[in-house]
Amino acid sequence: MEGSLPPRGMKVLFHANHAASILGDAFAQILGTPESGSMAFVRCLPPDVTSELVAQDGFSVEGWRVAAVVDSPSPQTRCITADQAVEWREAKGEATLLLVDPSRAGAGMDGIFGATREIGETELFKVAIDLARQRLPHGYKGYALKALNKAGWETRRRPLAPWSAFSYLCRANDDPKALGAALPMIGLWPVAVDGAPIEADLGRSLDLVERLIPPQGSRLSPEQRASALKLGDAEIALETKLAGLLRETDGLPRLDALERVGQMPELWLNRMNPGLFDDQTLRAIEWLPWRGKTRKPGAWSGLRETEAGRLELRLSPNGDEPASRARLEVRWKTDPETLPKGSVEYLIEVRSGQDVLAEKTVAARQSR
Repeated sequence: MEGSLPPRGMKVLFHANHAASILGDAFAQILGTPESGSMAFVRCLPPDVTSELVAQDGFSVEGWRVAAVVDSPSPQTRCITADQAVEWREAKGEATLLLVDPSRAGAGMDGIFGATREIGETELFKVAIDLARQRLPHGYKGYALKALNKAGWETRRRPLAPWSAFSYLCRANDDPKALGAALPMIGLWPVAVDGAPIEADLGRSLDLVERLIPPQGSRLSPEQRASALKLGDAEIALETKLAGLLRETDGLPRLDALERVGQMPELWLNRMNPGLFDDQTLRAIEWLPWRGKTRKPGAWSGLRETEAGRLELRLSPNGDEPASRARLEVRWKTDPETLPKGSVEYLIEVRSGQDVLAEKTVAARQSR
């Protein structure tokens, strides 16, 4: 059974009808056309969310009767017991969706679990998150998707919990400008959005989190981390306040620390302007290997693999002809990703021992 804890504040989200209506539409899309006698259930919802959701007038699934299965019946809030759920199934009446609270439903649900359809967390939130994003105004959908990607949505390296992704988008549906303010919910530094959101801010947001709230055990002092942002003489007071906040939250999990940052708008990106991001200095280069995930050389490299598994550049006997010239290509990534045009020059050499066989100078061409 799938399941994850909801983020803090999830219960509050249901006081706005966006979350309830989006989940209702997601269930309807997954379940399809209702038929007499059909029954499905979901048990990945945390207990508080289950009770809150069925109590909301804005929560409905078109064509389906909905109820929460708990230990005490309450017709006013659409709560039933396991015994009544079994009676509904045996009666084969109207199509029914059961929101099961496993901690309160008891053992009487075993028959339903084994004989009816279960909607899992992954299936539910894949649809719900897409619906929530699509309901955002034009100009905000791409920003929201990039924010989720930066936060690790649908990745294995640092996966983002579905509840966090969904609650973030629900906040944005209530107020599109909250796309920046609510970023701590998905593990990013909050961004002050004035006017249209700027997607480039999301890379800076992630950079701030990784610099200011790195993993435990590999941290500089709070003062060193704050100073490294290069806030400038006009923002000395902010630097001091930031260092103090980092000191207070040093022992907290990252999401808890970011929640505190979200309560201090003066420390949000665009209200705090780190000179670090104006730095034109190349900090690091990451060489991209010629071999791809399959261990075969990339077509762009100009290399071929021999029977012995080595890479080689094959020269043509007609090398003087432009169409026949062999071409060896190298690629790399930089930190920062973009540099002002002409600010950096790269010297590329092909060597054999200490001898330089060929060389080429390449200037940074990006201008943003």
